[in-house]
Amino acid sequence: MPKEPTKNAWYCAKCREEGQVAARVYDFFCNDERICPDHNMPLVEIDFPYSEYDTLWKISDNVDFMEAMLKLKQDDIIEYETKMAQFRTQVAQMEAAKQTSDHQVTCPYCQSVNVRRISTADRMVSTGFFGLGSRKVGKQFHCNGCGADF
Repeated sequence: MPKEPTKNAWYCAKCREEGQVAARVYDFFCNDERICPDHNMPLVEIDFPYSEYDTLWKISDNVDFMEAMLKLKQDDIIEYETKMAQFRTQVAQMEAAKQTSDHQVTCPYCQSVNVRRISTADRMVSTGFFGLGSRKVGKQFHCNGCGADF
């Protein structure tokens, strides 16, 4: 069973020095000893909730970006919350677009999304003219981009 993330982030200074991506610097699934598995150094808890990290991570895995956002949170909470609201909206739009594209039919030949479903009537007419030699037998979609049936 996967370990649940902690409420706040745990920071490894050595990972940061080595230029690791934010996922290695900020640990949310840390071991019970709160020790960096790479450097065997104690991790330091910081005031950076998992939900905020998760949103920022989807925008960028750059450590400098994460640190700039942490500094902004400490220095100007209003500006930080304004930016976080924008990032949350951006992430929601990215996830909605991904979900839409995951369910969208694409042509296997030209990757176009400009496709239409071949109707039963189209298949019947084609089979009536060409019999079992029809190109539309067993096909469900027609690509308007390259003309392929699939």
